Amino acid sequence: MLLRRKVLYILVICHSFFLQSLFLKGKSITRYNIIPKISSVDINLKTNFGSRAIRGNLSDIEGDFYFSFSNPLLSRGQISLDARKLRFGYPKVNLDAHDSEWLNSSKFPKISFILASIDNSSWRDEILVADVNGNLTIKETSIPVVIPIQVRYLRAERRKYDGENGDILHLTGQFSLSRGQFGINSGSALDSILDSLTVRVQLVAGSKTVRPFLPGRLFASQN
Repeated sequence: MLLRRKVLYILVICHSFFLQSLFLKGKSITRYNIIPKISSVDINLKTNFGSRAIRGNLSDIEGDFYFSFSNPLLSRGQISLDARKLRFGYPKVNLDAHDSEWLNSSKFPKISFILASIDNSSWRDEILVADVNGNLTIKETSIPVVIPIQVRYLRAERRKYDGENGDILHLTGQFSLSRGQFGINSGSALDSILDSLTVRVQLVAGSKTVRPFLPGRLFASQN
């Protein structure tokens, strides 16, 4: 009886993957994996000292997403970051940023973003401009955010980045956040930090296959 259940479970999983692959193929959706070492998220903390700001960086980003040039509304995906790797370049600021009043990264090491939809997409030459809607989770608190992005496509150029065969997507975007929404408060060396901060996302992602045609407004209209 146990063996029959295992076999049935395996068949259900295989059937699910089969149906998913048919859906993706039919909708011209391609899977792209984020290349961690060359993707980054930059944090810009504003201070009370005029135009002075404190800049930080998060690297080693992981994740993937399914992207459709012909119908961006179908795109889905997620990324994951290790909060413990956030660095600002100042030892004291680095320590304070990870304490319990701020990220509390030892207790909440994961930062994640789930892509829910892409809206308001349009082509500007060979660059796709759109708004990404999703949920950002920090310290187990999820907030819906909208990120204006630009997507640039490089056909068959993945080998230049990590030695693998495939296409490349460059995704860049910038948005503002209120740290108070995530329970991130000021403390010691960070007393002068304002509530609003700026996040700049630069992702490089690669597919495992090369598309037969370059995407563009003409290509998108024919799918």
